[in-house]
Amino acid sequence: MATKRRPHAPASQDPMGNPDVAAFRDGSFPEPEVSSERTAHLVTFSPGIVIAGKFALQRMIAAGSMGTVFEARDTFVERNVALKLMHPHLASDPELVARFRREAQAAARIQHPNVVTVLEVGKRRDGTFYIVHELLAGRTLRHVLETNPRRAVGEILSIALPIMGGLAAAHACGIVHRDIKPENIILSVTPSGELVPKIVDFGIAKMSSQEGGKKGLTHFGMIMGTPHYMAPEQALGGSVDMRTDIWAMGAMLFEMFTGAPPFDGDTPEEVLRKVVAEEPPRLSSLAPEAAPFAEVIHRALKKNPADRPPTMEIFTEALLGASQGGHRPLFVTSIEATDQITLKITMNPMPPLSALESEDRASLPPVEEEPEPPTLRVSMTSLEPPHAQGRARLGQSEMEWRAADTITVPYEADRAAEAERLLSVNALRDAIERARVAMSTRDVSPDVGARMSLVEAIARCWLGEYESAANAAHQALVHFERGTTGWHAALGHHLIANGHLGRKTVISVSAKELTALEDQGEATNPAHVVSCCRLVLFAVRLGQVRLAERSLEQALRHAGRPGDAGPFVAAWLNVARGELSLHRGDLTAYLQRVQSAAELFTSASDLRNSCLQRANVGNALLLLGAYEQAVTVLRESIGVAEPMQLALVAGAKANLGLALAYIGGLDEGIVMTNEALGQFRKQRNARAEATALVYLSRMHVMKKRLGEAAVMAEEAARLAEGIPAVRAHALAMQASIELANQRASVALDRASQAMDILKGLSGVEEGESLIRLAHAAALQATGRTSDAKRRVEEARAGLMTKAKRIGDERWRQVFLQNDPDNAQLMRLAKKLLGH
Repeated sequence: MATKRRPHAPASQDPMGNPDVAAFRDGSFPEPEVSSERTAHLVTFSPGIVIAGKFALQRMIAAGSMGTVFEARDTFVERNVALKLMHPHLASDPELVARFRREAQAAARIQHPNVVTVLEVGKRRDGTFYIVHELLAGRTLRHVLETNPRRAVGEILSIALPIMGGLAAAHACGIVHRDIKPENIILSVTPSGELVPKIVDFGIAKMSSQEGGKKGLTHFGMIMGTPHYMAPEQALGGSVDMRTDIWAMGAMLFEMFTGAPPFDGDTPEEVLRKVVAEEPPRLSSLAPEAAPFAEVIHRALKKNPADRPPTMEIFTEALLGASQGGHRPLFVTSIEATDQITLKITMNPMPPLSALESEDRASLPPVEEEPEPPTLRVSMTSLEPPHAQGRARLGQSEMEWRAADTITVPYEADRAAEAERLLSVNALRDAIERARVAMSTRDVSPDVGARMSLVEAIARCWLGEYESAANAAHQALVHFERGTTGWHAALGHHLIANGHLGRKTVISVSAKELTALEDQGEATNPAHVVSCCRLVLFAVRLGQVRLAERSLEQALRHAGRPGDAGPFVAAWLNVARGELSLHRGDLTAYLQRVQSAAELFTSASDLRNSCLQRANVGNALLLLGAYEQAVTVLRESIGVAEPMQLALVAGAKANLGLALAYIGGLDEGIVMTNEALGQFRKQRNARAEATALVYLSRMHVMKKRLGEAAVMAEEAARLAEGIPAVRAHALAMQASIELANQRASVALDRASQAMDILKGLSGVEEGESLIRLAHAAALQATGRTSDAKRRVEEARAGLMTKAKRIGDERWRQVFLQNDPDNAQLMRLAKKLLGH
């Protein structure tokens, strides 16, 4: 017998697309034809793309001729899954579509702990299917055998017997796998460290109960399977049944004992010839320890199916009878020394407050349709004004400017619609490119120009290219009819882009425009509410708090009764209220608002805004002093947002860096925050850049690097010249450094400036305790003890007012004791006031 190790090439490309499996191609195994003209518009699957409105692709696991497997985040139920996507260019081949769908049906019908669990099956708009599996942590059996080809008897049985149980369950459902091999066995790892074998890839399974008397999908001239594990009848293109899987199981057992399959050769054809014509070598001569099992395994490898065990159950009983009690559970520690099996552990974030209830998610239906494509507007300016249509619910965010009664044309017929579709699945760069192509067309209409400018504005906002986004949003505003939903979408992204760039004038002018619409009775569009909420966000951040409060009042006047607005509008109302709650220091309300907003954006199929609000949940936990929980939530948010290329990653990394610094990961925190700082500078986001510098200044103080800390705090104060809340925070950081350097008079000057800003704003989003603490400490250091006592008493009273808003006593203590500024403020109060 040849013992050389060769890739086990399938006769038809492995549907799961294992990257180490080579395709077996010759004239008998044709590849599907691909029409480049027909598929030129199709989105290339890559990390960051959103499937079915809820699955955010994170990384590619494997790819093959039939499909691609990604790790994806299911944003509806907050879990990672394995998502197998059929290649879009195969949609025109009904046989391949049927084969892919059959894989989903086969795996979904089998309920067994050793068969991969199918969570959902869906159909995409192009006619292809996707399959959602549980995400398995572990390695394939092929990897384990390559690392150490010959396993101990107990380990072999602990792997083989569960697989045989899974195959028996499949056979009971009338399903023959037809491609059992080490590549299709995953040794998943349980939390206790036990290895649980899982059968995957039912891509060429035969379902006898469904096919009945009809011709199956394996045609003359096409053999499906992997040569080294093919039964003779399968290699000859004959009929197959459960005994075909028994042969494959026997071949796999043979390999686990000897380190090589029973038949091998230089080419797949040679392997198949040996499978059909030759007898396997004697197992006991190659592996003496396998002698008790040799007769059972050789029976499974008989050429005639009638000579094999008739069922997998009988095969299993025979193997158990020969084992003499050798079967035992297999744990990761028994093979990790040689195989380096890695565990993927996902930590579930602890509920942040006892008052917030966790949702009980119901099981998802087995088959879902991908959301229908948005309709294509032929003319926007010809539509009646929004008030003539009555108040409509703005429930879905996808193409948020669309009206319900627009005329439609075929979806693929318009480049503009394609740009909008690319935006909807988060192909941001492609959306910008298609929008520009559409706008470059001769005699482009104002309607298309407005739509494409808006596509570009939205995409560039999410990419953090705020200057270009502001310009594109301005162009859209010029062409959209005032007061329409499209106009509001353009105004909203004009606010977002210019707000990040710190341009207060744009905020003020936009507020006047919205007020004028209200005064003229043209504020009936639900999108008006969203525009007001977006204005609130950046008015607060740029220190225009009274303007923000008035804008929220306007939004609430036009939002109607609770429940009247759709989830998209309701989400934005929560964002606006949350921002004001944060400014007022009500952290519990802020946390509840951003959590609610994240859920509502998910309901509205707005994964980008949902991801942003989940990052804000991490920020809320950071401000509460729940640093471990903040790290978990922020890492999770970054894991979803980074493949999507969303600019919010920088903010999440800055917050993550500070949280890490507080729990002992100071060096990692500095690296993470420096990464964020670089991104903020590219975005020209002065507010975020200044905040990151304050964080880094604090971390360098923790490192005892006062000189570097002082430089960063000074730069932060300079950058935040027109952003009062951040400037106050930076000035307080400067004051604390000057106190450490024993320059009390300079410290008092900086702290007094910060206090003046704080009084003018009646609150800041972050850093209030540090501002008050630095001021009181500077007063004490300059000999003004009575003033220091008065200020520290005020600071303590304000801090306790904030703490009392936290309903849970345990979390109140976390807030007071974990936050270093809060804890130091309470210590200073005790020292100066004696209580």
